[in-house]
Amino acid sequence: MLDIELLLDKLTSCSNYLKRNTINLLEQSGCYKAIMDIAFLFRDEFITADAPPITTPRTAEPGPGILSFVGGTNSSFISGGRLLFFGDGSQGFWSQDSYARTDGLAFAFLFRNPNLDATPIQVAIGLHSAQALTANVHRGIYIDVAATKHSLNIINGQIGPDVGVDSDHWFAVVVYSNYALYLWYEVSVATWKVLFRLHGVVANPLYITGAALEVSVKQLDNITLVQLPAPFTTPAGISTTFLSGNRNAGDVFVHEANALISFTVTIVPSAGTVEIRFRIQDISNYWQLTIDSAGAVNLDEVVVGIPTTQASFVGVVGNGERILIKCNEATIDVYESVDGVLGNNPRQINYTNANNFQTATSGEIEALGTGGVVTDLIVDPYILGSSLESILNTYFEI
Repeated sequence: MLDIELLLDKLTSCSNYLKRNTINLLEQSGCYKAIMDIAFLFRDEFITADAPPITTPRTAEPGPGILSFVGGTNSSFISGGRLLFFGDGSQGFWSQDSYARTDGLAFAFLFRNPNLDATPIQVAIGLHSAQALTANVHRGIYIDVAATKHSLNIINGQIGPDVGVDSDHWFAVVVYSNYALYLWYEVSVATWKVLFRLHGVVANPLYITGAALEVSVKQLDNITLVQLPAPFTTPAGISTTFLSGNRNAGDVFVHEANALISFTVTIVPSAGTVEIRFRIQDISNYWQLTIDSAGAVNLDEVVVGIPTTQASFVGVVGNGERILIKCNEATIDVYESVDGVLGNNPRQINYTNANNFQTATSGEIEALGTGGVVTDLIVDPYILGSSLESILNTYFEI
């Protein structure tokens, strides 16, 4: 007698097997992107050479989109499939079209840096609230390259990383109604990482802009604007924990060993401390960040129940400020921002000897002090998993 349930199970297993392997084969053959029918909102690969003065307005290749170059067309040209441009802050470009801010709207570009000398390279590129080259809180990414490293910044607020200048890097910003998520991809390592989640960025509509900030030549490629699919379509999409609204003492969360933990100190406690524990190995061994009534912040390492303050900053945090803790192996960084604005030195703690409990993945809001209020605790992975990387690589055509 035919076992219908067994037959259905086998058919389902075969279907799943064929689906998985078909997608793998399509990805390997390069056909998967075509089948996905990705609709770029803007894409310029700078295919055709254009000696200075560069043609403006410029129709993007393969498109869609149009760029206008400003501040002197002799400072921009296209060679070797790359946009090369330089200037003193008044030279650059912007898109003729504006783009509606939608959850999961992603801007990305490939930054090429063949220069291995001591010449600094500074460029600001990203999504701007206007067709303008002046820096403001909506500018996506600022890169400062020296002889041995380059640093990713949001305006003037350095968020890292410091990496070698001998390889190419993709940078991306994914926007939401009230957040901007900053990502980077080192081509030689082939890994996407989350650099920062900035709260309170709400400009709408947005323009693509790029500004040269000093005279050395910058090289850009594959400027892209695209709507990403799920799970990037919601602010909580890639997070391992998203606790919205006012939180309670005792709220627990899960994070990856390397992660970004961010929250708003809506009200600083009048007495006692806000205590956020993370990398909890057990009840007596963990890391914690404390904020007291004066706004002073301590990073404590707790071993066998005994806390040791390893780093601190004093009198900085006020009502409404957002704190971000970044854990990356033995480094723990702490940043502060206010409503989408980073100061010139947002990284208030940079502790590089956090060797204990690196693999622990539990966290908790242990205490709020007297009258303290913490809202919107969000946990993001530092290194994106393979499924998320596959989406970005497909939609940015890496």
